[in-house]
Formats: sequence, structure tokens, C-alpha cells
Amino acid sequence: MYVYIVTLQKGRTDTIRVSSDSLLDVRSIYETLSDAKIKYIKKVVYVNPSPVDKFSQFYRELRVLVGNGKVNRFFDVRFLKAFVDRDKLVNLLKTYLTIDGHRVNVVQSLVIHK
Repeated sequence: MYVYIVTLQKGRTDTIRVSSDSLLDVRSIYETLSDAKIKYIKKVVYVNPSPVDKFSQFYRELRVLVGNGKVNRFFDVRFLKAFVDRDKLVNLLKTYLTIDGHRVNVVQSLVIHK
């Protein structure tokens, strides 16, 4: 299993980190599923993991699908604090987020990546 850095472009440029067995597999999946053009793919040969420090508890990512009954949207938060639990997150999202001027009232999918 290798790690690849893939840069896609369609109006804007996005860079994604992917684990795969081969470069051909990475190209195949993006050419099949994405309308974006593959700008370049870099194979990660060496990674020097950063040492664990007092800030390591903040390196979490939240991806949540929220809605207001009419429209659904993804909402992302990077460097999520460790002490935030699911109930608090749902309450904060419903309190502070709006979509097209309407308050968010549905949290459909909440995923926390470490």
C-alpha cells in the first residue's frame, strides 16, 4: 500500500491524499468517478511523522451533512477539539448554522476523523 498526493482541477484545484496499491489504481478511480482533470499525482516515498506534542489532541476533523428541510450541505471543521462530544456538536450546529437564510434543523450524518 502506497500513499499518493493527487491534485484535481475543475475551476478550482483540490489536493487529496490517497492510499492505494498502484498509480494505475489511483488514476482509474479518479478518471472513472470525477469530472475534474488530474493535474498531477505524486507518490509519497518518505514521511517523517511529527512527534506527539501537547497540540496533538486537536488534529481531528469533522465532516457533517446538515439540512434545513429543503437543502442539505456538507460542513467541515478541521482541528476539532477533543473534548467536544456529539450532543454538543449537534446543538452548536443547530444553533449557529443557516443554509440559504434558514436555520439548520437536521444533522443527518456526523463523522469525526482522527
